[in-house]
Amino acid sequence: MVAEKHHFVFLEAIEKLVEQIRSDDTETGESLRIFVVLNPVAGFTNASAFRRRLRRFCKYYHCLYEVHETCEDEDLKPIIEQAIRDGYQVFVAAGGDGTISQVASCLAYTDLPLGIIPVGTGNALARGLGLPQDFASAFRLIVGKHQYRMLDALRINGQYHVLNAGVGVTSKVVLNTPRPVKRRYGMLAYIWEAIKALFGIQPHSFRLTIDGRKYRLRASEVFIACGGWLGIQLPFTDLDIQPDDGRVDVFVVKARNLGGYIRLAFSLLFGRRQQALPMKHIPAYHEILIETRHPLPVQSDGDWIGKTPVKIEVCPKAIRLIVPSKDSVVWSRLLSPLPTLSQLRSK
Repeated sequence: MVAEKHHFVFLEAIEKLVEQIRSDDTETGESLRIFVVLNPVAGFTNASAFRRRLRRFCKYYHCLYEVHETCEDEDLKPIIEQAIRDGYQVFVAAGGDGTISQVASCLAYTDLPLGIIPVGTGNALARGLGLPQDFASAFRLIVGKHQYRMLDALRINGQYHVLNAGVGVTSKVVLNTPRPVKRRYGMLAYIWEAIKALFGIQPHSFRLTIDGRKYRLRASEVFIACGGWLGIQLPFTDLDIQPDDGRVDVFVVKARNLGGYIRLAFSLLFGRRQQALPMKHIPAYHEILIETRHPLPVQSDGDWIGKTPVKIEVCPKAIRLIVPSKDSVVWSRLLSPLPTLSQLRSK
């Protein structure tokens, strides 16, 4: 009898929890207004299929929405500003890291929330922050129970970038990986170009000014991380890189050949904390200036953005990003299942 009573109390508590989660997910006084910026050529995106799925989910969750498809070299700022004036409450970037940065740049310091539906090639930011990788879970997070994380950003040439910037190997890889190749081969395109770049490494002379301090270094890469290393948190705790800690982390990579990069990778992933690395780490809180003897390409968030010299401003807590709620992510997945396809079609 005692066991049955405890079992009943447990089931009752679970039912209340499920009811609360679902009410939190769907209870709104009016329809949520969502503005979606879709990159139709990101990753393996099928724009028509994406629109159909979005229409079904918005109908099921009683959302009003508008979709804007990006085109090459487009200025999103006036489009986002008009959407803000039109009363849209949530802005969603459906694309890769470059698309996310474009939308985030327009929302910086507006306090308007940014949601992410990752459909790009690498999706480093979404992976690094533990955001859902499939459409259904990503959409449900945006319209349901969630919390916010105020991301730091890099301001370069008037635009905000939320993941990283680099000069050297990474910028060479980005510059030499055209969009059609990325779309056809996905991450394999980046890997192949990285292998080719590592076989032909040429160290460069860098002049860095970081928060007023000057450095002269010879390196193959200067990499600035907002949160994680290409979306991967390093396993040792001496460098706790967080996307909202009010600083960015500058890594000067001194490895000069393929073998040096392989040793560096193994040291980062499996080495001891005290192990000497062919890499210098410098935290930055305000401003970074990168100068080189000859102009070198600069990449940020997977896109080529210009050449050196480049000035980078550190912008703390610039972007209000939708992330999973810590106290509900497990229960909401286990106990509040997503609507089936038949349910979506019947709504």
